[in-house]
Amino acid sequence: PQTTMMARLDVSTEDVVCFSFFSLLVLMYSSTLHGKAREYTRIVSKTLCSLSFLYVAWSGIAYALYRGSPSENEYSKMIVWGLVFGALGDVILLGSSKAAFLGGLATFLVGHVFYAIGFFALVQDGFKRIELTWIVGSSLVTMIQAFLIWNELAPSFRDPSKKSLKLPSMMYVSVISVVLLTSLLSFQASEKRVDQSVRLIRVIAVYLFYLSDVCVARDRIMSTDRSLLNGYIGLPLYYVAQLLLASHL
Repeated sequence: PQTTMMARLDVSTEDVVCFSFFSLLVLMYSSTLHGKAREYTRIVSKTLCSLSFLYVAWSGIAYALYRGSPSENEYSKMIVWGLVFGALGDVILLGSSKAAFLGGLATFLVGHVFYAIGFFALVQDGFKRIELTWIVGSSLVTMIQAFLIWNELAPSFRDPSKKSLKLPSMMYVSVISVVLLTSLLSFQASEKRVDQSVRLIRVIAVYLFYLSDVCVARDRIMSTDRSLLNGYIGLPLYYVAQLLLASHL
């Protein structure tokens, strides 16, 4: 019989999580600095945060593949690939130019595609367990949120300097919406195989990731300066989301 998966964190992983949160505090503090001090502090702390969630994923992937079903194994592998591209995107977004933003956007887009494939594997395996009302409700929530986000961003693309960001941003909003939808559907689809707390944490992680992406979009695309919003809200949401995904493969 299939055993139920429970959430777990070994001691070494907990140490890494604590270290990551310390690095995150330093990263948030860097938003208050200026000049070279801000730049160097941001580079070091952001890199350490990204390496932390990669380490958490690396330390748990072997166990995840050992005890998982075929769909859970596929999910775990895809999430790890998504985390790798997320860390790469973090490095690229250390730049402040439009090219850096587009490069980071493309890298995160690939990472989100891996996330979507991972959650879709769970949905495909347990689709018969998903209630119609859950499918309709999840779809409506996802579409409404995507509409509200795009409705807020759209006026900024009238600026000629930001017109080239319209298509990549549209693709990005579409992909993160698919990730959110598949994660919501997987909550019921993997009910028989995965403990409820793990399924809930996975959905929460994706939603936090979704909100962090909104903060980045507002910071980089909208005309009003919201760098503090991204620094004090977007970055914590992002790194907490990545750590939750990495620790619940």
